[in-house]
Amino acid sequence: MAKAVLKNKGKNTPNCDQKEMKSKDQLSQLNEETELPCPKLLFTQHFDSKIQFNNILKAFFLRDGNNCPKREIFNAFIIRNICRFCRCLLIGKIPKKTAIKIDHNDTSQCLVWEEGLKLHRCQREMVEEISKIPKNLSSKQIEHRNSGKMIKAKSFNNSFCKDFFQKPVAKSIFSILLMIFFTDITSEGLVNRFQFKCCKNSNHNDICKKKWWDLEKYMKESYLKDLGVEELIDQNINMISCEIPMEVTEDIDDFSETY
Repeated sequence: MAKAVLKNKGKNTPNCDQKEMKSKDQLSQLNEETELPCPKLLFTQHFDSKIQFNNILKAFFLRDGNNCPKREIFNAFIIRNICRFCRCLLIGKIPKKTAIKIDHNDTSQCLVWEEGLKLHRCQREMVEEISKIPKNLSSKQIEHRNSGKMIKAKSFNNSFCKDFFQKPVAKSIFSILLMIFFTDITSEGLVNRFQFKCCKNSNHNDICKKKWWDLEKYMKESYLKDLGVEELIDQNINMISCEIPMEVTEDIDDFSETY
């Protein structure tokens, strides 16, 4: 009787080899369903928001390969677009190219541009100063705002970014850019703005949406804080702008020009 029970148990119970094969099949299926852009850099639970941002970036791919965008490169992207936006304000031309492009058919984007114009009218000298940040920091001498000394900045590292964002106007334009960036509600639109990919497929899904949502949330809530920069209260870009009525000028609202 005992032998019969053992015999039946052996028939109905999978052996170790069968369990291992099943486990491998499940793991293989999981890997096919989930794309990991940086296999060596796995996501970890951590309360440090700086590490959180690194993990957010690991979810994306550079357009020219499988590598993730690095934080320093992302810093350069943000600051260069702030400078570019300032130059657009100075010449009074709507940006219609690159990451800061504004669709003149989109009312919300046009209102954001008007906020930029209002800031420019009251803070022209500071806007002009910000527009001159050198593109290649490794070969330029820049003035350290706190000490007044000329130093050589080797990169768009966190120290340089912290100094850059000490200027209230820089923080205001940063807030404006976030409004421009995330008026695109489609993954493809965001890919075109940020110049990196959320997936390797042509058809985006809810996972892609979650990646962009995480990036937006971090940029709005933690990016400046992690640099050690005091944020504008409620991200109110009008705090440092003089209260003047908006007026249409001869060229400044011409949407036909491209920059």
